[in-house]
Formats: sequence, structure tokens, C-alpha cells
Amino acid sequence: MKHVGLDVHQVKTTVVWVDAQTGEVSRARELPTAAVAEHLAGVGEVLRVVMESGLHSKFLARQLLSCGFDVWVLDARKVAAQMPAYKTGKTDQLDARALAKMSFENALDKMRVWVADEHTEERRALTRTREKLVAQTTALRNEWRGQLAAFGLLCPANDVLSAKAECWLAEHLAAVPAWGQFCLQCVHDSLLALREQIKLLDREIERHAAADPACQKVRSLPGCGALLAVTLVAELGDVARFASLGRACSYAGLTPTITQSGDRSYTGRLTRRGNPHLRRALVLLAQHFAWQKDLGETSLKRLYYRTLHKHGPNAAKVALARGLCRVIVAMLRADQAFAPPQAQAA
Repeated sequence: MKHVGLDVHQVKTTVVWVDAQTGEVSRARELPTAAVAEHLAGVGEVLRVVMESGLHSKFLARQLLSCGFDVWVLDARKVAAQMPAYKTGKTDQLDARALAKMSFENALDKMRVWVADEHTEERRALTRTREKLVAQTTALRNEWRGQLAAFGLLCPANDVLSAKAECWLAEHLAAVPAWGQFCLQCVHDSLLALREQIKLLDREIERHAAADPACQKVRSLPGCGALLAVTLVAELGDVARFASLGRACSYAGLTPTITQSGDRSYTGRLTRRGNPHLRRALVLLAQHFAWQKDLGETSLKRLYYRTLHKHGPNAAKVALARGLCRVIVAMLRADQAFAPPQAQAA
């Protein structure tokens, strides 16, 4: 029985194991990352495989899990805090050895992170890719307006790809030199190409939302469309892994920091140490949810307006996002859709 520590990189991975009976540490081996699973299959019975979370750890972890290994992916930030007790330098061999020793000594409490399955990774890739393309679109729209401003022009149209913007540009294009017109056309063509790519992603996201029962339940929330539903379900993953509803809020980074000393306690900003994509989706849903007029005196609406009058709109949206996170996790655990106030009263 062996505790295996892996220091994973894109091309090569360092492998070290500790014998579970004797505590003997093996010699470090540097292997191609693609060959790690095959190598571990020939070293004898493996009790646990440990690696830090990182860009290249996802694929290797899923590969090892499919081979039947017990794989633990650890939070890199928490591991870094414990590493000084197990090593005095910084090399790949020392990192892999320290991970194997930590597994051997059962010093991995509260360091393990969840490894998403392939279906969840697919939905995350769709929504995260769309989010990045939208960010690029925003940057290009600002660049288009900035180039016009350099020639003293201000387009009155809100959408730079609208017919109104095209008509306005045709009337004022004579004031722009040839090189400026060329740059404006390049930005405009890039925006058109990105818009088509976003439409393709939207269709694929709609397909996932229609086929997934969990997405259908989340879509029962007022103000929640297909994009937000797929994002929330994908980023939450397996809700059974959360020990409590508060843990789900912490995973989203929506819990505030607390500084306490003696009889004084101060509640500060959000920790923002959780999943940023989930946090963004919950805040957007909270904003849409707050605009709904037919929710009556629900506890979520009361929470929103109470926080709004006391702390302002931003704090109110965050408080509502925390409440919605708890509701969504509870809905998915109970396999139930959101019940509107009329159904609750009945």
C-alpha cells in the first residue's frame, strides 16, 4: 500500500510514494504526464494519490479516477501554508515528497477539493467561454468608441452594431482619415465575428438547459434564464458535497470577513475566495430576482428590502444572492422546483 504524491506540470510530472506500512520514501521519478496512470498501475497497490489543484491537474485527476485510483486534489493555497513543515527548499521532488508524507500522516484535513466530472466540465467550458467572449466584445466596443473619440466624434447609438450606428457612421465617416477607417472596420468585423460565436454558444447552452432536469428546476426561479441556470448548476456541481447551506455560500465567496477581538467584532468585505463564476451568476440572478413584481412578501424579498434600506443596493444584492444560493442548493437536494408565493399559501 502506497501514498503517492504528484507534482504535476504540463509536460512532466514528478512521482514520489511513501510505503503505508514502513514509511519508506521512494526515489523521485520524473515521468511524462500522459504516462503517469500507466506507471502507477505497475507500482503495486496504491492507497491514495495526492496532487495540488492547478491548470494541468484536472485532466490527470480525471484520468486517474477513471483507472480506479483514489485521487485527492488539494487546495494549493492551503497546501502552501503546510509545506514549510515538510520541506526546506522548493523543487518538484520536494513538493511531491511533501504531498506523499502529508497523505501518509493523514494531514490533509479540509484541504481536499472536489473534482468535476466530464459532463460538468463541458457545461462549465460553455458558460465560461461565453463569459470571456462577452468580455472581449465589451473591450472591442469601448475601443471602437475610443477611436471615434480620437477624431472628435461621439456615436449616439447604444449598440455599435445596430442599424442606427451604421447610418450615423456613414454620415460622419468622411471626417475620419483612411487609416482610421481601416482600424474602425477591423474592430467592427471582429465584433460581428464574436457575435456569431456567442450565438452558437447560446444555442448549445439552451440545449443543455432543456435536457437537464436540474437546470429546469433552477429555471423555475423568477428571473432565471437558460444561461444563468446552466451556469449555476455547472459551477455548483454535486450539491451533496456541501455539509451545510452556509458552506455553499462560502464556496461562492459570498460570506463576509469577520475580525473579532475580545468584545469587539467587525464584519468586513466579502472573502471572494470562492468560485468567481458562481458568485457572478448569483449576483446577476439576485438583480433579476429583485425586479420581479409578483413575488409578494416572500422572505427573500423582505431580506432584500431590509438590507437595501439599511446598507444600500450593493449590500442588498449580495444578501439576496446568499439567500438564493441557499434556496438553489436546497431545491437541488430535495429535487424540487421553486414554489411561488401563491403555491406556498395554498
